[in-house]
Amino acid sequence: MPNYFQDIREAISQLDKTQERFKESFWRYAIDSARDALSPAVVTKLSAVHLTHSEMQILSRVADAPEQTLAYQDLVAQIDFSQGMLSRYVKRLDTSELITRFHQDDNKKAVFLSVTKLGQVIADLHDQMHAAERAKYKAALDSFSEQDLAITAKVINALAASQD
Repeated sequence: MPNYFQDIREAISQLDKTQERFKESFWRYAIDSARDALSPAVVTKLSAVHLTHSEMQILSRVADAPEQTLAYQDLVAQIDFSQGMLSRYVKRLDTSELITRFHQDDNKKAVFLSVTKLGQVIADLHDQMHAAERAKYKAALDSFSEQDLAITAKVINALAASQD
């Protein structure tokens, strides 16, 4: 009898590797294609930034907020990270000049986050990356029936649940 579990694990591992290669190549492509629209200083800064996906998620959440400003406590409620981890990510984004932390005049206790122009560029690139990724996966899955995809999802979810 074939070892389907091993086949599935290997396929998931290959998918993870493919996804990482896609993200790396997209980031290089995005920076190269933006060279003409951005100043050399911004291109240099973008090339030097090595953000984790979690940091890009945070940046996108702040960028997508009304007026590109979000209360830190609202971000805590939206993101599934420990407060300590979130605090480290926010500090790194602030140090990298991708967001700014500030207090409003009428509320000195609450911390607010705002995206910088460079942070907005990266958030936009992050959104473009996910759109390209979704299109790539949709094209790969178009040849399968809905029933095939439902069974695949069911199998992977069952394997994931067995690890709890």
